[in-house]
Amino acid sequence: PGDYVDLDSLDIPKLPGLAMHDPYKANFRKSHQFDTVISNGEVFKQVDAYRTRKSHRSSAQASVRLHILDRNQPAIPAWVAFANKVLKFDCYFQEHVTESAVENYRVHKCCLFYYLEDDSLHLSEPAVDDSGLPQGVLLVRHQVPKPAGPSHRPGDPQEFYGVQDLVLGNELDIYGRVFKLTDCNLFTRKFLTKYGFEVGRPQPMPVDPYSEKRAQSKVRINQNARDSSELFKLKQFLENDRKVLRFFCVWDDRTSLYGDQMRYVLHYFLADDTIEILEVQKSNSGRDPFPTFLKRQRVVKSEAMEKGLRTAKHYGPTDIVLGSTVNILGRPFFLYDCDEFTYNYYATYHEGAPLTRYTIDEPVEPEKVLEVPGPTGFGSQDDSLGSFLFLTSRVPRKFATGANMGQPLRFAARFWDRPADADRRFVITFFLEDLSVSVFEPPMKNSGILGGKYLERGRVTQPGSDKYYELYHLFPGNVVVFHSSKFLVLDTDLATQKFLDAEVPQWREIMEAQAQQREVSGTA
Repeated sequence: PGDYVDLDSLDIPKLPGLAMHDPYKANFRKSHQFDTVISNGEVFKQVDAYRTRKSHRSSAQASVRLHILDRNQPAIPAWVAFANKVLKFDCYFQEHVTESAVENYRVHKCCLFYYLEDDSLHLSEPAVDDSGLPQGVLLVRHQVPKPAGPSHRPGDPQEFYGVQDLVLGNELDIYGRVFKLTDCNLFTRKFLTKYGFEVGRPQPMPVDPYSEKRAQSKVRINQNARDSSELFKLKQFLENDRKVLRFFCVWDDRTSLYGDQMRYVLHYFLADDTIEILEVQKSNSGRDPFPTFLKRQRVVKSEAMEKGLRTAKHYGPTDIVLGSTVNILGRPFFLYDCDEFTYNYYATYHEGAPLTRYTIDEPVEPEKVLEVPGPTGFGSQDDSLGSFLFLTSRVPRKFATGANMGQPLRFAARFWDRPADADRRFVITFFLEDLSVSVFEPPMKNSGILGGKYLERGRVTQPGSDKYYELYHLFPGNVVVFHSSKFLVLDTDLATQKFLDAEVPQWREIMEAQAQQREVSGTA
């Protein structure tokens, strides 16, 4: 074999099928690239000389050279030696302003951060209050290339900004915008001095003319505020914020056509001497809902408006007291009551103010009672009530109970007040599930009267009342009136008698009492 060739040192592309293995490799030891070592009291990550490769970034090589100025220390990569170490510089750039009569240029103060571990730059502009400019991050963190010079030719390696370029007073051309370094922090100065780099002298930061003009105008405004009543208004706001006087007032307009007595709530805000009036809305009053009668504002006194004074006088706390009448927008509001806070406020801060509360009597309207109309003759009473109780007619719900479903009770009856029809007999059927009644006349031979259905099944009301007939009305001996036809209940069938013995034990006592009453009155 010829001379030994290190295959790892050859720049062979690692493509599928072109992987080269060294047949003469005899050392297969484990790499110790990330082992921790201590050198001169500092903790570093040990670099395996076998795995150390040539860096592809020139700036990263410069960072490595920073740390290996001491030849006695082993070579340590930049991302290990300078982890979490950042250099900070103060800088600025000028922006031309063409369409403004106040300023020709604007100075932007920025901060430049240089990260030693990978030689990347980061630029940010601190936010200024009320500047109206998009401030914040101007340049995200990455390696910034230097602008290509006249001698730069295509194919030449790209140069990046490094730590040797960060000297106070230098100008950095970053993507067409020139930044001038003015100062740095204490750590940056010590770090550059330790490794023999030039730091430079601090440069004065130029003053933005427009910002300086705005600062002077703010000073003048503050001075004028101290000399005027603005200071008193500020004191009034700070002392009385969220303190509101609440009065209950009434506007009596019953003397005018279609007028009425209307109630309002008056709010007086002590923080800025403004007044708000809200209307107390009544239910079913027929008025449109306008809750705000007067929007919150300062109200001029009616006397000042009539005299036309130049200096308008507004209502104050001493003008709005209990028992007084306040004329607002031509309407007299009588203040008759207030809440507890308002009452305590006048008792504490305004001695001698009237504190008498008044009572406003409202006209008592007679209570409206709905009169139920009588039957119309069409359908049952429930049908008539369905169109009376509801806006739209509804089908009446049938009354039914779960017990005794399909258990009709039959009673024998005859006419009570028709002697000519004394021989006619009827069967009254009472249905327990819905308390309905039907009347049937059995046919009789040679009577000349056709038998059959006499009354359709339905609920029947008692004469002169809206109550319906129930079971206790149909005991033998009673007289019931079904639509002007009077029937005398005579007897019951066997099934009905058994049901009454089981379910209504006192029915025999009722029958005996009624029989004795008929004997006394002489009725049969």
